[in-house]
This record gives sequence, C-alpha cells and structure tokens, in this order.
Amino acid sequence: MTRCFGPDAHDEAGRGPGWTFPALALRIDHLLTRDLRPVRAEVLDATGSDHRPLLVEYR
Repeated sequence: MTRCFGPDAHDEAGRGPGWTFPALALRIDHLLTRDLRPVRAEVLDATGSDHRPLLVEYR
C-alpha cells in the first residue's frame, strides 16, 4: 500500500509503538500520503471504541 499511497505518518513522525488497537497491542490504523510531509503523529487516548484515534500534523 505504501508504494501506491505513500509512507505511513507514524513511521515518518510518530513515537512509540503507535498501537491503535491496544487490546492486542497492534497498529492497524494508518494515515498514508504521498504529497504531504508528516511532522507529528500520535495515537490519542479515547474511550467508546476498540480503536484509538490518530492525530497527524502535516506540512
């Protein structure tokens, strides 16, 4: 997928494991872009879903 859509924001600008599915300690949600450069990526703590939301700042 990264060849078609660009690099993963967390791989480029995130810290830590980036687990978006903490029950299994996995990162299964991704933000990919080829035309923007991520400068910050983090997984937010949130309740109400089994997935955690992503916050990415692009330049």
